[in-house]
Amino acid sequence: MQIQCKLRPAGALAALLLAGALPAAAVNPDRPSLAPDVGGGLSVASQQVAANTTAILIKPGPGLLYGIAAWNNSSTILYGKIYDAASGVTCGSGTPKDRFMIPAANAGGAGFVFPVGPIGVTYLNGITVCITAGFADSDTTAPSANQAEFSVYYN
Repeated sequence: MQIQCKLRPAGALAALLLAGALPAAAVNPDRPSLAPDVGGGLSVASQQVAANTTAILIKPGPGLLYGIAAWNNSSTILYGKIYDAASGVTCGSGTPKDRFMIPAANAGGAGFVFPVGPIGVTYLNGITVCITAGFADSDTTAPSANQAEFSVYYN
């Protein structure tokens, strides 16, 4: 979840206070304050990897990908493939728009966090992810159940 802060003048904070949206301790009438802006922000899809190669639909329409975090608790490297598609993805066929590797655990787990940045990566049709145990785009080797999990941050 992303929380954005915007500078608001004391008058706007006073209006929020009167509306019951802020506790009295949050407002200092002598200076501007930071108030969280929880409108907008990113969505997150978090998924435990199943023991199959079923495509995982993240967003069924146009969107922007802002980051990925993934963890692996096994000794087998896993590979993620991200498709620009809202439906019809069969893992092991077609060409992914992007790929990522979930490192194998040496002891206690391994993983990564990949922030794309403030602009994001455009997916015109949708965002769909496949996780396999093989490197090739054509691979259909299923990972073990509960071997890994990942989160995709998108809008």
